[in-house]
Amino acid sequence: GELDILEYANDASSKVTFHTNKNCSLAVDKLNTCMKGPNVDLEVIKSCYTNYTSNDLGCKPPQVRRTGKWYADNPGVIATVWDRSGVFVFHIPEGEVPPDLSSDNPNPNSWERWMTAYLPFDPETCYDVAKPQEIVLNIALCGDWAGGAWYDSEEARATGFLPPYCVPGHVTEPATDCCTIFMSSPTAEEYLKTRAFFDIEYVKVFEPTGTTPSKISSGSFRNEGKPLEEPCVHCGGVRWIPKGSHAT
Repeated sequence: GELDILEYANDASSKVTFHTNKNCSLAVDKLNTCMKGPNVDLEVIKSCYTNYTSNDLGCKPPQVRRTGKWYADNPGVIATVWDRSGVFVFHIPEGEVPPDLSSDNPNPNSWERWMTAYLPFDPETCYDVAKPQEIVLNIALCGDWAGGAWYDSEEARATGFLPPYCVPGHVTEPATDCCTIFMSSPTAEEYLKTRAFFDIEYVKVFEPTGTTPSKISSGSFRNEGKPLEEPCVHCGGVRWIPKGSHAT
């Protein structure tokens, strides 16, 4: 599986999505138990099965969506919890990081007000679907997504790289593709310096104490690909992770 917790192209808002090569669906009866409020995008894609050639794009839960500029102007912790019940994503503002997290003893059950997305797994179809993961930080220039969406982006159009000078979304022909030509031009240097970068203080992974390390040398989640037995987060109530355990 592939879990995208911060992903967007150009000036579009970020999406949280989950992709698998097996049949796995979000639990419809739980989708709206966490994500409520005026800023929540309620569009839902239930099936997590992904095959781009057949337009199966993976699942997308209700979520708070924000642009890259918003994240730049509002720094904080992007946290993800994975347990047997599903995946929870949070954005905790820099000035509100709770003591449990700053002391490396996370208690995500107290983070509900910062939740930006909740992907509840259907236990019948999603059991054991997610395997050991690797954390990937990537900035891609152009390509199928960003290049293909070039003309739909207000910020991209503002560069002036438009027809008839070039062809938007012509990603298979770089010599004429608007995005590729712009990225190859001297004018792109300053643009990329001020926009295309990460400023990351740390990356941390927590797992249950007493867990036997995986034999797999790579992968950021080393509990043999097994999620925590008990939910770490329970929306609208109290649910504590087992004593002596950490969130993942």
